[in-house]
Amino acid sequence: MKQILSAALAEAITNCRKAGVFQLTDIPEILLTSPTNNKFGDLSTNVAMILASQLKRPPYQIAQNILDRLSINNGLIDKIELAGAGFINFYINKNWWQGVLLKIDEQQHNYGSLDLGAGTKIQVEFVSANPTGPLHIGHGRGAAVGDVLANILAKAGYEVEKEYYINDAGNQMFNLGRSVFARYQQNLKKDAQFPENGYKGEYITDIARLIIEQDGAKLLDMPEDEAVSYCTKTASRQILNGIKHDLERFGIEFDHWFSETGLYKENMVQKAVSTLKKRGYLFEEQGALWLKSSAFGDDKDRVVIRSNGNPTYLASDIAYHQNKYQRFLIG
Repeated sequence: MKQILSAALAEAITNCRKAGVFQLTDIPEILLTSPTNNKFGDLSTNVAMILASQLKRPPYQIAQNILDRLSINNGLIDKIELAGAGFINFYINKNWWQGVLLKIDEQQHNYGSLDLGAGTKIQVEFVSANPTGPLHIGHGRGAAVGDVLANILAKAGYEVEKEYYINDAGNQMFNLGRSVFARYQQNLKKDAQFPENGYKGEYITDIARLIIEQDGAKLLDMPEDEAVSYCTKTASRQILNGIKHDLERFGIEFDHWFSETGLYKENMVQKAVSTLKKRGYLFEEQGALWLKSSAFGDDKDRVVIRSNGNPTYLASDIAYHQNKYQRFLIG
């Protein structure tokens, strides 16, 4: 409805310009709003007031000029009135509203669908919170925005896949395991120093108690690295299950959950780094491998592989985007 009226108003202003009534270079954006008081119509525009500053003429006179050349012949409008200093108020024909309701009833869930996308594949990756803690309100906001965007794109005729990227590799996961193991030992009355950069939430203690319920004190007999690894896997699984449960209660479902760990299991990170190296986009400095990102508009070059041989987040991000490119653009 707004598109129809905006287009008609733009055409009327253009005709005023062609007739020499308006001396304009550009037509301003035409906004239509719903008045707070319905006695002023269903939709209203202040375009005449915006034009007044350019044309140096009274807005009411400009609004009348526009109405003299306004043509809407599809039964949409019952009447049009000028109000105030130059508002143009539109009253929608009740028969038009009824026709829309009949169309909605006839088309049901297909109402409003478009073929704009023509089946083009689109992937929407959103939320993707690290499985190191429960979701917070910021994640909820991202979840709502991402899901709505995906639904709009699907309604517009795109083939949409919703994906959650699980950041389950890297130093933050090691810190998660160390945090849980420290709480595990403390709950068993063992002296254990909590890591300085560990996760301090109450959920860490809950996971440690869960491990004690399931496995008792057997982790105390393990080498520390094995115990930490066990705690990492258990904690990330519990946290991710909680994330999935929260999103399900929020009404959001993902088509695909992609694990960062899988990138390393399938050797995708090393393959991506090798490809960049062959194409001359990497250079070595101080024992580290750097991406020539400044050549592509970045403010500086970025480390891909640290001097100790460990990849940065950028390395796995590059591999992930290469994987998405292969899945969605190449097929």
